[in-house]
Amino acid sequence: MKLLFSNNHLCNFGCSELVTIELAEHYAGLGHDVTLYSPAISPEILFSLRHRDKIKLTLDVPDNLTEYDIVWSHHGLLIDQINRKTKKHYQLIISNHMSSYIDLEKPKFAAGHVDRIYANSMETARTFPDELFTQTKLFQNPSPECTVLKGPSRRVPLGLSISNHRPADLLSFMLEHQHLVDFKVYGLGTDNFTRFSANVARETNADFIICNGKTVQYAMIAQIPVFIYDEFGGCGWLNVDNFKTAEWHNFSGRGFD
Repeated sequence: MKLLFSNNHLCNFGCSELVTIELAEHYAGLGHDVTLYSPAISPEILFSLRHRDKIKLTLDVPDNLTEYDIVWSHHGLLIDQINRKTKKHYQLIISNHMSSYIDLEKPKFAAGHVDRIYANSMETARTFPDELFTQTKLFQNPSPECTVLKGPSRRVPLGLSISNHRPADLLSFMLEHQHLVDFKVYGLGTDNFTRFSANVARETNADFIICNGKTVQYAMIAQIPVFIYDEFGGCGWLNVDNFKTAEWHNFSGRGFD
C-alpha cells in the first residue's frame, strides 16, 4: 500500500509528532510505500527516524493525493485539498486529534471529508460537535513495544523528568532533592533534547518518571512507575484509584485539584 502521514510540524518530539513518526516507521518496517509530509522538519527529527531509507520525506504537498491508499492527517492538513469526487473508492482518509483546547487540533475539515476520526481521549472527543463525536473512535497515544532489557542497577535512585513545558516548581523540587535522587531531564531547553521512547526508559532503568501525555504510555510499557505532573497539574502517582480519571483526560494532568 501507499501511505501518506502528515503533521503540522516535526520539530519538537511532541505527542502528535511522535505518533505520526511511529506510525510511518511501523508501516515502512512492514514494507509499505510510506511518505511523511510536514511543512517543517527539524534535523533532530530527521536523524531520529527508524527506516529512514524507506520513508520519503517532503516539505511540499504531494502532487496527487489520490494516489495514496491511506492519508493520515493531523492538524487538518490536506483534508480540504482532497476532492471527494475524484477520491478513489478504496482510499481511506483519517483525521487524528490530540488536544481538547488547541484550536489547530479541532476537526474543522472533517465533516463529509474523512472516513475515520480519531481522538486521543474522551476529553478531546467531547469537544467535537455531536455529529462528529458519534463518528469518533479513540486512538490513545499508543506506544511501540519495548525490545530492550533493563539497564544496570544503581545505588542511588534515578528519576526522569520528561517535558517540553516543565513547571518552575518542579525544577525547584528536583534541585532541592538532588542529594537524595539523581534526576535526569529531557525536553526543550535541556542537554537531552532528543527522542524519548519506552526503549530509552527501560535502558536507563529509572526508578520513576515524572511526565504527562504520551510519555505516560512509554513508562507503562517499560513497567516504570509514573508520577503525573506538568503544566496542568496532575494526580501524582498513577495508580488503580486515579487511572480512569487520568486516562479520560489523556494523562495530561487535568481533572485533579
